[in-house]
Amino acid sequence: EMTVSKDHAGFKSGNTSVITRLINETYPNYESVIPRENDKEMKVSRDQMLSTVKRVSIFSSSATKQVRLSLKAGELQI
Repeated sequence: EMTVSKDHAGFKSGNTSVITRLINETYPNYESVIPRENDKEMKVSRDQMLSTVKRVSIFSSSATKQVRLSLKAGELQI
């Protein structure tokens, strides 16, 4: 199921819901920052990442539930 309003879009499938705010401005030129030709790849265990995000999410804002990811040469910090 998908819903769209002036400022938000929502997606629902089974027990999972995702709501996002739509960008009403010019989208940043990400191609000037992220090269098209990129040979870098990082693989992570889905289960390990999911359990880590769940553990650190208790420290996130109750309003936003945001967690920060930082990627540095071969290391992912959550």
